[in-house]
Amino acid sequence: MEYRRIKNETKEEQEALWSGKLGEDYNIRNESTQIYQLRTDFWDKITSKPDVTNILEIGCNKGYNLRCMDEGTHKLFGVDINYTATNFCRRFLPWLNVFEGSVFDLPFKDGWFSLCFTVGVLIHIPPAQIRDAMAEIVRCSGKYVLCAEYWAEEERERPFLDMIGVTWERPYGKLYMDMGLTLVESGELTKADGFNELRYFLFKK
Repeated sequence: MEYRRIKNETKEEQEALWSGKLGEDYNIRNESTQIYQLRTDFWDKITSKPDVTNILEIGCNKGYNLRCMDEGTHKLFGVDINYTATNFCRRFLPWLNVFEGSVFDLPFKDGWFSLCFTVGVLIHIPPAQIRDAMAEIVRCSGKYVLCAEYWAEEERERPFLDMIGVTWERPYGKLYMDMGLTLVESGELTKADGFNELRYFLFKK
């Protein structure tokens, strides 16, 4: 298969891709919510810790992960660069506090959330920008950071549909631990759990 090389080397190019056509196409491909209902058991396990109260998902899209969480117990927040996704959340999921914004400049105070997390978001950050994005996530967390991403022992590019220059596998556990976080647990997530084949890591500051 012949792949198209996408120009995606700067923060501005990254934001333009996902706020534009690439993000809109993603919204259309992920209209069905049935598979996301399988994620409830995983999120129940993660959010049942007594010191998890307010939660931020970076790259929340249409709130599929946040919908799995108990809004009676947790204050739920989301950020996404794509207006269509954030507008959907504001219209149809009013219990979520959703903002349009960038992973590189999150509009929150240092350490304000007990849990900050990403699912399939860091994989799309260009190599030159990945540490900036992760540092911003860590800044906003007061207790826990979780990522669920395509994992590899060394950074390597992988195709995304018919494109390259969009997706990377990385040793996300090591990268976060190099930033001073302590690993609490990790494991595999599969389609039976409602996810693509991902590896998750939960860290504590």
